[in-house]
Amino acid sequence: MSFSNSSSQGWTFIINEPTSGREYTIFTSKDASDKWADFKKTKSPELKDPQSQGYGTPLLVANNVGHRLNSKCLLFKKYMPATDHPFDVEKDSYELCAVNLKQHLSHRTSIFHFKPDPNQSLDFELSLFMHLTFPIVDYIYKGEKHRWIDETKACAFRRQRDVKFRFNHCVLRQDQKFRWLTIAME
Repeated sequence: MSFSNSSSQGWTFIINEPTSGREYTIFTSKDASDKWADFKKTKSPELKDPQSQGYGTPLLVANNVGHRLNSKCLLFKKYMPATDHPFDVEKDSYELCAVNLKQHLSHRTSIFHFKPDPNQSLDFELSLFMHLTFPIVDYIYKGEKHRWIDETKACAFRRQRDVKFRFNHCVLRQDQKFRWLTIAME
């Protein structure tokens, strides 16, 4: 399915650029992002209850820790609303995922090290293979082959002014191979 004939159903994330430093705040809606901006302007005690329930708090923060290849380049922290104190950006988060990059001739590998629960050992890794010529990213999750296709540069997409990026996700059949990756690894 291409961008021009796909439905508008899907995920929407609001990613706010950092005002200082390299931290990007990630929200599930524009409303949550706007509330976050409003809540930061005031420290009113009335805000404790909505923020403790997760209103007006970021889903994640992404911290760009470096641009060097073959090293850790990105950290995702997950915010957890607190019930016993006003929401605190520094105290109410934990490291959800660290990303390492490895550069190859035909592709780049991003290795995601996930810690979904800071109190339990449920850690896992996921490797994404990004082709350097074609706009595709492949990965295997729970035995299924997945592909993200970057449709951002497609003509139909460029006519959409209210959306900056567009990615199409699909699950490949079991008999389909990541042919380009197999050839690149030989």
